[in-house]
Amino acid sequence: MQTIHLNKPLVLLAILSVVLIWGANFTILKVALNDFNPYELLFARLFLVSITLSPFISKIQKQEIKYILLCSLLLIGGHFMLLYLALEISTNVSAIALMLQLSVPFSLILASMFFKDHLTYTQSIGLIIAFVGIILLFYSPSMFNNITALMLGLLSAFCLGLYFIFSKKIKHLSPLEIIAYMSITALPLAYIAMILNDGSISHIMSIKPLSSWVSLLYATFLGTMLAHTIWAWLVRHQELSFISPFLLLIPLTTVGFSWVIVGEIITLDFIITATIVVAGLFLVFISRRRSHNPKQYNK
Repeated sequence: MQTIHLNKPLVLLAILSVVLIWGANFTILKVALNDFNPYELLFARLFLVSITLSPFISKIQKQEIKYILLCSLLLIGGHFMLLYLALEISTNVSAIALMLQLSVPFSLILASMFFKDHLTYTQSIGLIIAFVGIILLFYSPSMFNNITALMLGLLSAFCLGLYFIFSKKIKHLSPLEIIAYMSITALPLAYIAMILNDGSISHIMSIKPLSSWVSLLYATFLGTMLAHTIWAWLVRHQELSFISPFLLLIPLTTVGFSWVIVGEIITLDFIITATIVVAGLFLVFISRRRSHNPKQYNK
């Protein structure tokens, strides 16, 4: 990738926009889950993405169909679904946002195992620190009521890390086209899952609180389409090693939005463990210039 020297304030504004949109997305989804069940929310989001983006997709390469199907299963059936289930039962949205940052370490570990993409010394140290922080998070007193949610968040991050690995095989589609194809292919399964879990289109249409509908629209058009478009533009024109560390601000912005929107209380033990995790991830990010790691990021 050739770096283009763009106006720095414009680049920083674009990065900040992505961080704020994705940081707020966790809390926004939590609000939507007050009225949608997780399966209804997933179906509604996929439906809106499918009908919005389908007119703009190009023909897919035959050899990439299997990777689209696999990535659809990992991102939508794995990452999104597990994330929604975690957010529904969690009393600490910020902890789930922090857990999702493990998707990058997971992708690095998987790449080193299956593709011989060896970790650097700095990355290895960073991974150890990050996972120590996660272990401490599980044993944090303020997290005792969130253990199941944390486990679901951890599995969601693992699925996202796998998605990063296999999405590299899709080379002839834009990021939004990939999202469109995955949404279309996953839509029938999302509908079946919704029906099997006491959800229905009639119930979705009967939802009255405006906050839930605004949350759905935010997650669809800002969290999915706009943020991914901006991030794809940044990845194309800037070094990934420069822009990726800013993603560590996402859990911090989630803390702020959760405090303001849902009145979440942030405890000292969570701040300490979150600092350890972020410090470890920072070491991973700053060493990415010397490695070939998957591109980020999906919420």
